[in-house]
Amino acid sequence: MESKKNNFLWLDLVEPTEEELQDVAGRFGLHTTSLEDCLDPIHQPKFEKVQNTVFIILRAYDTRSRLQTDSIHKITRKLAIFLGNNFIITIHRSELDFVNELKDEWKNRCAGDEKSESNLIILLGLVKGAVYSYSLAFEKLEEAIEGYEGKIFTNDDTPVNIKEIHEFRSKVSAIRRVLRQLYDVILKIDDYTDEFAPVYQDIRERLERYLMLTDALREASNDILNTHISLASHRTNEVIRVLTIFSVFFLPLTFIVGIYGMNFKYMPELKTTYGYPVTWLVMVLITAGIYTWFKRRGWLK
Repeated sequence: MESKKNNFLWLDLVEPTEEELQDVAGRFGLHTTSLEDCLDPIHQPKFEKVQNTVFIILRAYDTRSRLQTDSIHKITRKLAIFLGNNFIITIHRSELDFVNELKDEWKNRCAGDEKSESNLIILLGLVKGAVYSYSLAFEKLEEAIEGYEGKIFTNDDTPVNIKEIHEFRSKVSAIRRVLRQLYDVILKIDDYTDEFAPVYQDIRERLERYLMLTDALREASNDILNTHISLASHRTNEVIRVLTIFSVFFLPLTFIVGIYGMNFKYMPELKTTYGYPVTWLVMVLITAGIYTWFKRRGWLK
């Protein structure tokens, strides 16, 4: 797409070939190392100035990415921007909604009587679109963390999948890394945005809020994981407690039965008339004594 008015050009390239990039580089005097960065699909956000051209790489959230994906290049899409005195060039491998929306808005302004906006406001529009694209990511992440919190106190044996929590934390960490890099880029753009300070400040505040939100989500995931481990340990302790109580009740009874189960001919109590009921009485008294002791100490609650 190529739009032109008042000697200003916006050239938008979607999935260009290397030959097309070389041709554009020749027309606008772009540096070869910047072209190499454009061809690298996993390049991180950056800002650099080469002579009179500013080169910026942004990464916007990919709305088609899965929650379980934790790789930066799988959850984001790269947008390369060349900013000159009278041109702006955007290069990306797939269609980006916010870029298309900004192009339509800019073309409508160019077609009307309004004065065309400067390259800086277009640049800020692109940066804003890239930053705001992460709002959908945080909606998904907040929904996921609420789901984990809802499951944590269920009666299921495995209310929370540890692998899912780990993947969640990895994705939050990946998003935080790319947002941190975007923040560094935005700080460098500050020198060029005096005329549009309110727009720039709005973008910066939104990004700072997102960074704080990633910290909150990581802390929430850690709390859920720790709570899950504590609950699992509590359930294990409850099982062990019940088994221990049963063992304490039956251990002395098993001891008595074991003694009288020995096959010796000359055992003194074998011919006792009331040996059998007395043995039962002793076992009942022992059981009652253990029960009373446990009850007073509160171990049967």
